[in-house]
Amino acid sequence: MKIKIICPRWPEGSIWRHFIFRFPYLSLTTLAALTPEDVEVTIEDENVQEINYQDQPDLVAVSIITPLAKRGYAIADQFRKLSIPVVMGGVHATWMAEEAGQHADAVVLGEAEKVWHRVIADFRRGSYQRVYSEESRSDLQNLPIPRRDLLKKRVYFFTNTMQISRGCPFQCDFCSVTAFFGHTCRLRPLKEVRKEVELLLKEKNFIFFVDDNIIANPAYARDLFSLLKEYRIKWLSHASVNIAENDDLLKKAGESGCYGLFIGFESLSQKTLQDHHKTANRVDSTGNS
Repeated sequence: MKIKIICPRWPEGSIWRHFIFRFPYLSLTTLAALTPEDVEVTIEDENVQEINYQDQPDLVAVSIITPLAKRGYAIADQFRKLSIPVVMGGVHATWMAEEAGQHADAVVLGEAEKVWHRVIADFRRGSYQRVYSEESRSDLQNLPIPRRDLLKKRVYFFTNTMQISRGCPFQCDFCSVTAFFGHTCRLRPLKEVRKEVELLLKEKNFIFFVDDNIIANPAYARDLFSLLKEYRIKWLSHASVNIAENDDLLKKAGESGCYGLFIGFESLSQKTLQDHHKTANRVDSTGNS
């Protein structure tokens, strides 16, 4: 069996279309790693290469976030015209399953770890469900190492993306993170984190942790930073603004090689923050009113 995993390109005019600091989406390499060893799997990221419509895979998997949905549907439609079945997944497909289902033979809702083997087995038999989902969220122990070896070479600024946690303790109304991953934080065992970090450092001493809030569990974050401090490493991630109020945690992050953090401020209006349950941010702590 041959499976092709596809990421659609960003639309014309988007800053991400020509962004020089391009990196691959972890969803692609993770899905490839979850694929059984007896299945031939390829990855095509349309942001760095053309989609090959002539190689006749047995199944195409398209992962979409909202800005990529329109293009993802067009790609799926083209493969289906060639009588090649398509399964769609990702954040947009999860929340817009009926829409995505108009362009796919099957839609995967939520995380793939518990259902991807079942999807493949069903398509092999030629008898599949229209929608696949799992009520319980995935356990982050014993996750496979993402198949970065399948990425096109020398086209990304870096490929060292890594995830160590899923979920966030906050419940901001506008955010898809808690809706998709939950408002509790699931954590990978640090011994498994160490193993993957050491693999990545063989390529480059820079890692982008794609976690939505790397300090969601402060005790775990301290242990993580202690681990990272053992290596000559620079890293980026996302965090809530309250890291600035925790001198010890901020210091440990810096000592561990933190090069920068993406932080969401959203608004300088306390009422707006309250209305959207952005509880981590307080306007009075910035000196504004």
